[in-house]
Amino acid sequence: MNTAYYGTGWRTPSENDYIPLSRCTDKVLTNGGMWFMNKSIGIFLLASGSIGWGGGCSTGSATIGEGTIGEYWSSTKDGNNQALCFAFYNDGTVMMFSDYQATGIPVRCVK
Repeated sequence: MNTAYYGTGWRTPSENDYIPLSRCTDKVLTNGGMWFMNKSIGIFLLASGSIGWGGGCSTGSATIGEGTIGEYWSSTKDGNNQALCFAFYNDGTVMMFSDYQATGIPVRCVK
């Protein structure tokens, strides 16, 4: 990350950073994403979808799940060329899964 544009101290969240989101007491699907909240503290994540291998996927579309699935990389490695991802779905399911790093999944940096 270019610190000249974004400053210092930014990083990709680890699996341990995402686990508390799955434990939030109030998860609300709204405005194309999900609020993860505990009382008055929360974070909004956009249902960003992803891009399949090589810019395409088995559906013939370059993007998968835009507006209905939120997927974000973690910094936690999971085998050769794989890392863990945090995901939520429009049915309220929240989970971690492993995917190949060649997959176009968004990154949400934290400080």
